[in-house]
Amino acid sequence: MTEYKKIVFSCFLISAVLGFLVFSKLLTVAVTYFDFYAYGEYVEVLVRLAPIVAAIGLFIGLYQNAKANTYMTEVIAELKKVTWPGSKEVYAATFVVIIAVLIASAILGLFDSLWSFLIRHIIQYGR
Repeated sequence: MTEYKKIVFSCFLISAVLGFLVFSKLLTVAVTYFDFYAYGEYVEVLVRLAPIVAAIGLFIGLYQNAKANTYMTEVIAELKKVTWPGSKEVYAATFVVIIAVLIASAILGLFDSLWSFLIRHIIQYGR
């Protein structure tokens, strides 16, 4: 675990920052929607301070949790085993995907044109 300690720390820190951003936005929206700003300036302090406290609590809770540390260490160990494709493989796969998308879009466009033609003639025949 000690070899991945910096990475685990960084992951938990990123989680805390993301939690701060989400909680801050949700709290701001809730306070604005329910017009809690009418209760005074203490609401503004709460809106700014509560997400910081929650993010610090999230970070400390994750960092001191043995299960979370074990899980993140195992995830990092598994990601170290991943073999990433080379640039030639990426270009080849991208080319295959682009060709498949072009073929699928041509087929869908053909079916769309056919169905539009048929529906238009059915509607005109019924008049």
